[in-house]
Amino acid sequence: MGYLCNTVPADLDPTSSAVVCDKSNDARYFGGLDTSFTFTRLVLHAGASIVHSEAADQFEQISGYLQARVLRIADIMWADISVAAYARSFVSDYAARLAVGVDIRRVGEVSVYYRPSLNQYNAAPSDWLQHSAGGILYLSLGHDLDLGIRVDGMFGEDVNVLVLGSNLTWRPSW
Repeated sequence: MGYLCNTVPADLDPTSSAVVCDKSNDARYFGGLDTSFTFTRLVLHAGASIVHSEAADQFEQISGYLQARVLRIADIMWADISVAAYARSFVSDYAARLAVGVDIRRVGEVSVYYRPSLNQYNAAPSDWLQHSAGGILYLSLGHDLDLGIRVDGMFGEDVNVLVLGSNLTWRPSW
């Protein structure tokens, strides 16, 4: 049907599985603002975004975050802490994230993070705690070729998942 299509039953027959688009030209509005301030060894980031569609009575998503990153700890490490809040049409979550990273001789980086979040479905009477943790290995294989390997785990009341990912990025410099 399409991303911007709000579906409704094709007729009043409750056994019918046919659907049609209602207001298929429904406009979707998005707004976002991000800012960053860099000091000698500290970087501060902040941002917010909203998503709204013409047919919705209220925002479909509203979110915001704050992050502080300390750079060049012992000349090879960084650490950051961040907080974020998301409210969507069906679920809300409030999260904190702690991360540390180590430079690998100027050709890469290895980092790990932990992110607890308090989540609640709008239709549910109670919230639950979800834990996420992971690690990233980034290597520069050449002046125009990078390799990234990522492992993420998420565990909570309604999710238990382990995600493995990798990417090879080539930036040609013809």
